[in-house]
Amino acid sequence: MYAQDYRREYQDLVNKMYKLDIQIRERLLVLAEEYPNAPIAKQAYTTRNSPDDFIDIKASSLNHSYVDGLNYELCILYIQAIEKYVAAQHPHQQLDLFKKTREDSVLRNNRL
Repeated sequence: MYAQDYRREYQDLVNKMYKLDIQIRERLLVLAEEYPNAPIAKQAYTTRNSPDDFIDIKASSLNHSYVDGLNYELCILYIQAIEKYVAAQHPHQQLDLFKKTREDSVLRNNRL
């Protein structure tokens, strides 16, 4: 490889990271709009660290300018918190149903 190849490959990676960063931020904003009551963090409102002294920060508090200032790791943590909230609201797991169906189908095909 030549220096020009490294430069091109490096620029491709930078572009991919930039696009991924945009996708992460857009996903967070979409989820925050769809699920405004989802708790994304806890904040203490007193100096004591009692569990009763914390309040939930809701996804509705996120806006475009605030999300632009966050690092991607915090955006991903907020996305995970919203996804966890959504999963708790809808406890059924369709994926397990499909997995069971595929396993049954494989067993049936092996018997034939």
